[in-house]
Amino acid sequence: IVAYHNQIKEKFLNVSSELLSQKGAVSEEVALSMAENIKDRFNTDIGISTTGISGPSGGSEDKPVGLIYIAIVMKKDKTVKEFKLIKKRKEHRDISVHTAFNMLRLFLK
Repeated sequence: IVAYHNQIKEKFLNVSSELLSQKGAVSEEVALSMAENIKDRFNTDIGISTTGISGPSGGSEDKPVGLIYIAIVMKKDKTVKEFKLIKKRKEHRDISVHTAFNMLRLFLK
């Protein structure tokens, strides 16, 4: 699910509007909630999510362009990591996908 808009995060990924308001869409907590809820919603063994700011705009001092959180949830294990990647949109998105898959590979080891 590509959930750019908060309404999609709420409706399809069951992320609470309160969490989105308090922490923002790009946060460790929202990434974890998305991964947990995707796992539960589709009854899978693993849930993985990314949330970030690929640019070219949309960043702030606290959450700059290039910031991404990647979360993985599996049974009782879970992890969330923050990365500050390249600020070019296409490259940021490509590197984010590779980073998420590598995290999953290492998580499964």
